[in-house]
Amino acid sequence: MLKIEKKIFDWVDKNKLVLSVLAVTVLTLYLRKIGVWWNYSYVAASFDMHQNYTESSLYYVMVRLVQELPLLPLHSIKWLAGLCDYVLVYLCIRCFGERLTRWKEKEVIWYIILIFSPVLYIRGIIWGQIDSVAMVFLVLALLLWEKKRVVPAIISAIIACGLYPCLLPIAIVYLYYVEKEISLSYLLWLIVGTVVLLGGASLVLGGSFPGGVETLLRWCTYNVLNGSLFVSGADWLMQLVILYGLPVTTILLLGTLRGKISYKWTVLAHVIVTVLYGSRIFLEKLY
Repeated sequence: MLKIEKKIFDWVDKNKLVLSVLAVTVLTLYLRKIGVWWNYSYVAASFDMHQNYTESSLYYVMVRLVQELPLLPLHSIKWLAGLCDYVLVYLCIRCFGERLTRWKEKEVIWYIILIFSPVLYIRGIIWGQIDSVAMVFLVLALLLWEKKRVVPAIISAIIACGLYPCLLPIAIVYLYYVEKEISLSYLLWLIVGTVVLLGGASLVLGGSFPGGVETLLRWCTYNVLNGSLFVSGADWLMQLVILYGLPVTTILLLGTLRGKISYKWTVLAHVIVTVLYGSRIFLEKLY
């Protein structure tokens, strides 16, 4: 073996974990590039502020902002969600370890498993939804809270709930039941902050403050796509599965990473959500 060959092999062996991360990142980015060009029939309805629009007012502000990027409007949203997948995976890994100054085998294995999550892929890059963007702020809030940085944590949680109002019950349950010593004033700041953020976002869009606040609850009473009231319990339950699919699987994952929840429950949840997301019958029923 030539000396240069030995140096190359030694370098590859020394940096194999970093190279693995780079290779997986390139591959998953390519898969996301493919998904960007696939759209379901009524994709425009997700970005249409119809009469009883159920997406949050802050969400529509974000949609307006990303449409200023030099990309097709839908592609801008999809790439925002797709890139936040990587941030979310990194934050999840941070939840069970110290700051990643150097990749270790355990972190690399989890990175590969998480970034290939079909729930992440379908919900974000395929459907063009911003669940992962909101979850980035929610998991960041968790990390900040555990470091006793209360004010930044509350602000991050407010942004998460403003983008994705159905996360508010999750944030309240965590603060009240998990952080039992918490002052109720923090819960009040979380709720009031979210209300003010949504109302202010509505004003930015030319609407009314109360109209923005209403989006805090519309997700649980109106169909996301057409703004109509649910006509059956099955439709309502189906929307809950859609909305809570990524948040629930992410929370179970964090519990697994910290050894508090069996990996079997996390895998089972991922399988169930993936099957429901990918089911042709489910998609036809929803859209």
